[in-house]
Amino acid sequence: MELFEKDKAVALNEKIDNYVTLLWRYDINTILCECSFNYVSISLSPDSIIAAVMSVAEGGNKVYFFNRQGKRLFKSNDSRFSISSDGSYIVSEGYEFFSLSFKVVCFNRVGSILWSYKLKYISSISISSNSLYIVVEGHDTVYFFNRDGELLWSYKMIGWAHSISISSDGSCIAAGSYDRKTKNGKVYFFNKDGTLLWHYNFTYRIQTISVSSDGSYIAIAVGSKGIFEFSVNPLQKLSRLLMKKTSDEDKPEYNEVYFFNQEGILLWSHKIDYKIYNVMVSTDGSFVTVKGHDKICFFNREGKQLWSHKIDDPFHGVSFSSDCSYIAIKDKDTVYFFNREGIQLWNHTIDSPIRCVFVSSDGLYIAVDSLDMIYFFNREGYLLWSYKIDRLRGVSVSSDGLHIAAWKSDKVYFFKIRV
Repeated sequence: MELFEKDKAVALNEKIDNYVTLLWRYDINTILCECSFNYVSISLSPDSIIAAVMSVAEGGNKVYFFNRQGKRLFKSNDSRFSISSDGSYIVSEGYEFFSLSFKVVCFNRVGSILWSYKLKYISSISISSNSLYIVVEGHDTVYFFNRDGELLWSYKMIGWAHSISISSDGSCIAAGSYDRKTKNGKVYFFNKDGTLLWHYNFTYRIQTISVSSDGSYIAIAVGSKGIFEFSVNPLQKLSRLLMKKTSDEDKPEYNEVYFFNQEGILLWSHKIDYKIYNVMVSTDGSFVTVKGHDKICFFNREGKQLWSHKIDDPFHGVSFSSDCSYIAIKDKDTVYFFNREGIQLWNHTIDSPIRCVFVSSDGLYIAVDSLDMIYFFNREGYLLWSYKIDRLRGVSVSSDGLHIAAWKSDKVYFFKIRV
């Protein structure tokens, strides 16, 4: 949790134009690895916590946590983390090298450890939107904690745990597993008391799961390819995980989306002719999106495919408003903006390739990260402002679209939007 003495926050309050102010810049006195995956993330809390994950040249990852005034709260080596939506605590994944075990660690906003829990393995950590519950996937077990660190229940599944989703209030949890012996997948649906309400078997492995905000609907993508099993080599650092393809990679490719209600009734399924990376259910469960290798498809609650669009990057090339009413899609040097019916509202071409697009939760604002430029549009497609940062490495937008964090190899920037 130490601070570098030469690190410093520079309070700028530089008014860029009528729409935006650069509040502060933080200079980090550390040489960073330019080739590593790094990003900036902003929590949804009113008093925004900013977490900048950076790979350091001397090895390992560093996570720098800031408040919205530019004060660095603390630093951690645990690069996988979740921030509660009220900004009151941070849950991260730690690794103890000598005991070869993992641990769930919960910090408060100034970096003090509130509680920790040791596990043999951690696959993923999620926090409910109301900040009351934490769900953790282990090797083959689901663990459910309250925010005080009390383990409320756990459930051992058949096979390797893969993919988990929790409703906003933590009342419903869907978890998937993959049995390496039978090559089959299985989804489990729990209430917050740990009661298994229902389960469903698949002849293919589960790729990803999404639960609607109130837990009424569950979308599940299954497929024959594209999933890796992870194992930790004790001679290497936590950040270097070994990946091996599962033994059924030679099967013909098969992908399908299933849509259930809360009672476990299969409402519909749809075969997909491309590898699926992600499914997403809108907050009210009325809309399902399927992101694949080079295409994104949109279905209504009844399973009718409404429209589709070709994409060049399934991970960073698509962004949605929280209710999926608005969608931004990048394609090389152009950003396209659609409504949920698939009507293109506008497009904008810039002078260099686009790295990422972001849509605010209400769909009012769109940010574009393009090499060394940040572009900020309103919903009508008007370019409100742009800002140049040499060697720009990443951008992230708060859920309300009113704050933007950006970073380069040794600096973090924080902007405030005026509307």
